[in-house]
Amino acid sequence: MDKSNTLPSPEQLFFSNNILIRSDRVSDSSFGGGWHFHQEYELVLITKSSGTALIGDNVSSYGENDLYFTGVNLPHTWICDKSYNAAEAEAFVLHFKPELFSKSLIEQPEFVLLRQLLQKSKLGIRFSKKTEIKIRPLFEQLLKSEGIDRMVLILNMLDYCSKDINYTLLASEGFSSAFVRPSDEKLQQIIAFIENNYHRKINLNEIANLANMQSNAFCRYFKRKTNCSLFDFINKVRVGHACRLLLKGDLPIQEICHLSGFHSTSNFINQFRLRTGKTPKEYRDFYHTQLQL
Repeated sequence: MDKSNTLPSPEQLFFSNNILIRSDRVSDSSFGGGWHFHQEYELVLITKSSGTALIGDNVSSYGENDLYFTGVNLPHTWICDKSYNAAEAEAFVLHFKPELFSKSLIEQPEFVLLRQLLQKSKLGIRFSKKTEIKIRPLFEQLLKSEGIDRMVLILNMLDYCSKDINYTLLASEGFSSAFVRPSDEKLQQIIAFIENNYHRKINLNEIANLANMQSNAFCRYFKRKTNCSLFDFINKVRVGHACRLLLKGDLPIQEICHLSGFHSTSNFINQFRLRTGKTPKEYRDFYHTQLQL
């Protein structure tokens, strides 16, 4: 197996520090030249194509009129189906640097939804068709606009995206190295503990004590804050880490199982299938096949 085909490559999109925005209509069978990451945000509207979207550790199909938003340094690519005429594949793409929105600006109350959108993008987002319908004419205008009109259009586009309640987050918490941090300081501490200790057995009382709470009260608190149980969240982090290991090389499945914090191979396979729809071997084989197309 050629490891160079499985590791995302860094890409330099902006060759001038004075440029903060880039918008294009691109025609390419893989929309960006393979699995890659960069230091800019990316909003992509597929206009002519269908195939496989690889966003972090998420593998899913995409089609015409799908709208995606990827955050800083999140690996991604869109691979056109062989049955589709790749020469006709097309997408609208917007890249912008984080510096486009200064800290003093983004922290204003009027920008709270935009701030939340940028945080969520670290895991990758697919938006609803309703949002795509609103975004498409703005994208077309953006490609022809100049000056301050470009900024107004971008703000309108991001505003529509930030108000979409039917979005889907793509990469798992455990995969993203830039995991979205919650505003709750206590929860930040708990998540940091999980990320540093997922590889070993974690005891409920151990984490409850970290939060200075009784076990039952802590479980209710964690469920309310994250919308999942503590051990469901821990398993998400473990599976995300396993995905990274599966993509990096040829480590045996059993070794990846233990490095990811699972102490039973059967439990590892069950948890992995539950969250990805594939066994670890199926996941690695499928991912590598897609990346080598």
